[in-house]
Amino acid sequence: MTIKNHYVVLDGLRGVAALTVVVFHLCETYSLGDPFAQVINHGYLAVDFFFLLSGFVIAYAYDDRWDSMSIWDFYKRRLIRLQPMVIMGSIVGALLFYFQAGPEFPAIASTPAWKLLLVMLIGFTLVPVGSILDIRGWEEMYPLNGPAWSLSSSTLQIFCMRSEFASCPIACWHFSAAGGVFSRERRRHESSQWIDRWMVS
Repeated sequence: MTIKNHYVVLDGLRGVAALTVVVFHLCETYSLGDPFAQVINHGYLAVDFFFLLSGFVIAYAYDDRWDSMSIWDFYKRRLIRLQPMVIMGSIVGALLFYFQAGPEFPAIASTPAWKLLLVMLIGFTLVPVGSILDIRGWEEMYPLNGPAWSLSSSTLQIFCMRSEFASCPIACWHFSAAGGVFSRERRRHESSQWIDRWMVS
């Protein structure tokens, strides 16, 4: 197997983007829903960068192995690497769930334990839950493990990349760009809902 170059600069950019997202969410907590009070108002765009970077890195790493690797072999690698973290995130979210009860999350206090456990088990699979399983009052897809939506979207992208664009690494990268657009639109919609809820309260 040919040893490929490791681009250290991409590690640096990944680190900067990760810190940007963390600072964005910390500042978001204290902006009280006012986008003009948000110090890093467009910090969520770092998530778009992660989608683009993911597309490039995966295409670069596997472009000479697509033909010899089955979809199951590829996803087995993904499961071993990512699924323990997904499961742990859902468990931690469930353990801390009832401590979040308050005006910002009106549905928590009335959520029965069986419903919480059901949402946690579904969260293990990265399958989004519908509004019928809304447990915080925000109609979230992943109420116990918010970042799981990005892993779910990335998994879907990779599946399409593997099945449709396996012979074209550049197309894989472009497909992840579409994921970046999706993440931006989702973030914009989520922010508007958050602002509306604060204005009502």
